[in-house]
Amino acid sequence: MKKYWEQLKPLERRWAVGIGAFVFLLLNYFFIWPHRHDWARDEARAKAAEEKISTYNAEIVKKPAYLAKLRTLQSGGQDVVAEDQAIDFVHFYSSRLLSNHILLLNGGTLTTRTNNPVFIEQQLGISVQGDETNLVNFLYSLGAGNSMVRVRAMNLHATPDKHELNAGITMVASYLKKVTAAPRTAPAPATKPVKTATAAPQNIPPPPVNKRPPTGPPGPGAKLPPAPAMNASVMSNRMARFLRRGSTNNQPR
Repeated sequence: MKKYWEQLKPLERRWAVGIGAFVFLLLNYFFIWPHRHDWARDEARAKAAEEKISTYNAEIVKKPAYLAKLRTLQSGGQDVVAEDQAIDFVHFYSSRLLSNHILLLNGGTLTTRTNNPVFIEQQLGISVQGDETNLVNFLYSLGAGNSMVRVRAMNLHATPDKHELNAGITMVASYLKKVTAAPRTAPAPATKPVKTATAAPQNIPPPPVNKRPPTGPPGPGAKLPPAPAMNASVMSNRMARFLRRGSTNNQPR
């Protein structure tokens, strides 16, 4: 390579250097510069993946705590069959109204929500009247113990005589949802193989036996079989022998 370079003239060397630089810049423009941001993008993606993995690992560590909370919620819910949930809910808040001397003004319509995967929610709105102390005791009794009844919304206003309070209360009761397993389909009974009736062999008559014709002379009145047809060539051969035989007999001795 050095030998060929030394043989070039100064002008040719300049042209070679210029063309080489142009080709180098052209290759960089098409193959290097478009990927100059790939390293930073890959670093950002790797950092985001590491953060996501750390978040997932942190949640996986909390799995026992989540399971414990789930068992607590499931054990604390009221286990009542679906047909008796409305009656149980009405009996629950009615007994606490009587024990706290709260007057029921209006009972709303019970609505059921089943969107929760664990509980069935029964929601009911009522209007009550009572003094401040009894009303607070009533609200406290709704959530006392292992009760799964809570107050979702409430509005208060005083009565015209300013001695008691009128309250509109929206209550929600949570009941455990019964998960019914899918019924198992009974296996189909094994069917016995059906024997196909085979047709009885039919009595096929044996083929007729060709009897040999009698070898003796035919009797009087018996029909003779037709003579076989003779070929023309055979006839001509016999005729030629007959003529030769006659000519030999007529020769003088």
